[in-house]
Amino acid sequence: MQDSSFVMQAVPLFLIVCVFYCLVIRPGRIAEGLRWKAVKALASGDRVVLTSGMFATFIALHGTPDDGEYEAEITDGVRVRVLEQGIKLVLPAVRAATDDAAGASGSVAPEAVQAG
Repeated sequence: MQDSSFVMQAVPLFLIVCVFYCLVIRPGRIAEGLRWKAVKALASGDRVVLTSGMFATFIALHGTPDDGEYEAEITDGVRVRVLEQGIKLVLPAVRAATDDAAGASGSVAPEAVQAG
């Protein structure tokens, strides 16, 4: 009788751990894996977001890919060296906004917006 009560107490705990793994840990690992693949596939001119929240343009890799040191340009003439862990997000390539596309959808590419 004692064994069945232990099993009945362990089953809910096991289910909670399984749900936590499926909802939190596994999706986090998948997202991190995709981020690392995107960082490893960086090409010159790709736009990235750094962990500090700054937008930058990837310029070059310094040393070997295992070193994980990159050069990024924040604005014209301002270049910084960033570790691989400092790249939070690789932005998808944005097509140039044309008059037809901007007029039809009502949106403009981020590069077309001027601060002012």
